[in-house]
Amino acid sequence: MANRKFSLGFTFIAAAILSACSTIKMPNIDVPGVPEFKAAAAKLVDGYPEVSQAPIRPDDLRSAKEWDTAARTLLSERNGFVVPEKGNMPETKAEVDREIEALKAEVRSYKLDDPQ
Repeated sequence: MANRKFSLGFTFIAAAILSACSTIKMPNIDVPGVPEFKAAAAKLVDGYPEVSQAPIRPDDLRSAKEWDTAARTLLSERNGFVVPEKGNMPETKAEVDREIEALKAEVRSYKLDDPQ
């Protein structure tokens, strides 16, 4: 019974608030009619191309079959990935140093090949 009185009271309060909102008069603000904005609005309208000049669609889109092939390739590569239990890291310090020197030599060869 108390719940029903509460909901009935809440409904009347909400109706009173909403009816009070309908009596407020909002001013008619015409921002594009203000002279400062008229020039800016005219420049915006002049900058748009005509609809007849717009392309129908881009020419370099892939077909649906090409998208499907690329997606299937990515999915097969993702599903074929296996995380190794133990990496290929060299065990001794000499092997680590040899690996570092080999990588440095590879970087130097890439730099020599760079035309800059």
